[in-house]
Amino acid sequence: MNNNWTSKPTKIKNWERAIDYVMFVDENGNSDVKDILKCLSKNEQIDINNNFFTVTGVIFTRAQYIVAKNKLNEIKLKYWKNGTYLYKENYLLKHYQFNVYNTAMCFLLQRYIYVMPSNCTGLVMLEARGKDEDYLLLNEMKHIIFETGIKNISSDELQQKIAGIYFNPKWSKCYDDTFAGLEIADLTSYPIHKYVRNKVKDRAFTILEKKIDKYPNYENKGIKIFP
Repeated sequence: MNNNWTSKPTKIKNWERAIDYVMFVDENGNSDVKDILKCLSKNEQIDINNNFFTVTGVIFTRAQYIVAKNKLNEIKLKYWKNGTYLYKENYLLKHYQFNVYNTAMCFLLQRYIYVMPSNCTGLVMLEARGKDEDYLLLNEMKHIIFETGIKNISSDELQQKIAGIYFNPKWSKCYDDTFAGLEIADLTSYPIHKYVRNKVKDRAFTILEKKIDKYPNYENKGIKIFP
């Protein structure tokens, strides 16, 4: 494991035995507030698709992740040749407005610490987006962990509990394997985003609902809506 994760956005392949947890992160919605500010200045109605931004964390123990990865591979092999679906879309890099993203990540880190027992440590893995975006987000996370802390959690405690922030692509370098945790975070994030946005529990949400931290009383706990 690379211990120099603070110097630049870093990929990770394997995590050491000393690491107990890993949280995979994905986001949905628009974190750029310019369009919303424009609508407010003109007293125009804000599009519901731009009015919500969600960040979702999927937390695994080491044993849980191995089981989940194997199950996901079984599903992919069942439905796709060689377990691989060929994507043809071109992905646009998102230019984050970090006051929104930073706030969301603070809530997410807070809940990650609450989930972990006191004698455990964990990693955070985000999907790599682009060099500039990843550097900006890493610097924001370092500021939280090493300087400011977050509500009810000191900087010292964050440094004891968070062993690293890593940025991995969904695909391995040779495109012959994927990082299953990032795929699961992706599958989990959008149903939660839709629920937060529309307050409707569709089939995708009800399938994962019992996995949300503090179910069934997860409002403002496993799911935090702010403000």
